[in-house]
Amino acid sequence: MPAIVSNVEKNSIAEEREIQSGDEIISIDEQPMTALLDYHFLCNSELLTIDLKQTNNEIDVIEL
Repeated sequence: MPAIVSNVEKNSIAEEREIQSGDEIISIDEQPMTALLDYHFLCNSELLTIDLKQTNNEIDVIEL
């Protein structure tokens, strides 16, 4: 089950990368999202590769 972005902070790297509310995080570093706990665990790296399904249904790969 992907994690759905609820909001994006102003002037954040997420806003800079054009991540929007409603986008779905499908995986982080090729690890699928199955629960919110996965998000917290997987975001401990300095460099992240995120597979993101945008609200227009396009899949984007974002490196943060």
